Amino acid sequence: MDFLYHSLRVKLHPLFAVWLLPAVLAAASAEFDLEPWKQKPRTEVQALAEKNDPDALFALAMFYWEGHETQKDPAKAFDWAMRAAEAGHARAMNTVGVCLANGFGAERNLAQARAWYEKSAALGYAPACFNLGKMFIAGISVERDPVQAFQWFLKAAELGDVESQNMVAMSYSLGSGVLADMAKSAHWYLKAAEAGHAPSQNDIGLHYLKGNGVPKDPQRALQWIQKSAEQGYAKAQFNLGVFHEDGLGVEKNKVEALKWFILAARNGDEGAKAERARLENELPREARERAQSLANAFPASGGS
Repeated sequence: MDFLYHSLRVKLHPLFAVWLLPAVLAAASAEFDLEPWKQKPRTEVQALAEKNDPDALFALAMFYWEGHETQKDPAKAFDWAMRAAEAGHARAMNTVGVCLANGFGAERNLAQARAWYEKSAALGYAPACFNLGKMFIAGISVERDPVQAFQWFLKAAELGDVESQNMVAMSYSLGSGVLADMAKSAHWYLKAAEAGHAPSQNDIGLHYLKGNGVPKDPQRALQWIQKSAEQGYAKAQFNLGVFHEDGLGVEKNKVEALKWFILAARNGDEGAKAERARLENELPREARERAQSLANAFPASGGS
């Protein structure tokens, strides 16, 4: 079969795209411990907010985004987030930037979004550094500058942001904004992988498979790609199918290979759909049914 690894070349797209994420608001809620604020009487939260308490202001913003004890209202949410940002709340500054970048609750204004990202980044807030990196790599509201982008990704990576660690690793692999260095690429992929980042687990696995920046080790490659695949990452599920079919770090097993191609195909991987069809034509009915049963027993999850 063709060796259809989903490698760094496939992952090039997000490096040059700005992820416009309304979902980042949910992430902001997850990072901000909102539960204690939900337990307080609304009047108490409101009173603290009127005293310009930054956390109370941001809590009210999240209430309006989530519709907690009120109707969802993006405009009011943005207004409270802006007040929190003006009171010095770093997370709120980044959130205001996201809203302005997406036109969520406010008119879209990329220049102002960048200004708020910069204020948040100056306070050491990693997601804001990451967002600035995305703007510079894509040339959004600034001249495209891979070197500047890399510096912002690196700052966020050093602050522990796993998405940024993945981007730094990718930058070292591609030589984007920095001299290519596969050892440094492997270092950052491994750091993010150890934190549970599924795409990085897949990519460090490929580094071990190919001996890029680390000793060649098919069994360790298999272990990392397995971790990623078990999180539902479609590219890793595809790769795991290849590993089992070709016997890379594991005994050849076409039933197990078909199982992983089925799972990757369910998660939208086009290459896996073709490999699934090919193996289904090759294998006897009993083997096909066994692979399908194994796939059906796998927890539902997924993503590309």
